[in-house]
Amino acid sequence: YMERHTVSRLIGAPPGYVGFDQGGLLTDAVAKAPHSVLLLDEIEKAHRDVHQLLLQVFDEGRLTDGRGRTVDFRHAVIIMTSNLGAEQLEGKGKGKGKGRDKDDASARVLQAARAAFPVELWNRIEAPLVLKPLTRDELLRICQRLVRASSERLFAERGIRYRLDAAACAQLVDTCCDDASLGARPLRHVLTRRVESRIAEAILRGTIRAGSQLEVGLDGDEVTLSTVRAL
Repeated sequence: YMERHTVSRLIGAPPGYVGFDQGGLLTDAVAKAPHSVLLLDEIEKAHRDVHQLLLQVFDEGRLTDGRGRTVDFRHAVIIMTSNLGAEQLEGKGKGKGKGRDKDDASARVLQAARAAFPVELWNRIEAPLVLKPLTRDELLRICQRLVRASSERLFAERGIRYRLDAAACAQLVDTCCDDASLGARPLRHVLTRRVESRIAEAILRGTIRAGSQLEVGLDGDEVTLSTVRAL
């Protein structure tokens, strides 16, 4: 939604314009499910007209779509994320005075965000929060959660489960999460590319079958699969 014309996708085109009969992605979704959580990711990249659109929501708790219908937003929780000022948090919090350094960095992040948004929009944000970069231990726990979820999907589809040993999980974290501003997002991609695709190849070759419990390890760039036991 970086271009001005994309606003119509959120609320629908006005009468007489192409797409009038399709409705708006945002207004239709909230009209169908008023008690919603709306996540507006990287909101700083949206066109200023999108910001202006949000003012009506924040001010009045409602939004008028292209058809002239008023949609109630009062029961919706709206969360906006942004990477503005993320560089202020990188490498902070080490050594003496780390608490003060973190507080100073958080203040600079908020200052960068405040400068980027229209004043009237910023003043309507109820609770600006600065999320600290994930620690390595947190990334390791996220990695294990992603592995468990992936294993359960594989079991539901193919009757196969797998575990990723601790050393392999640490290697994934260390190789793909060096940019703190990206958070844990790269983990999902690297898990799919290196582990899930390797298991899929083994299934297609017929070397592993339904009922298998796999132990997955990493040896450099090589992914190793071993059958621990039949389920």
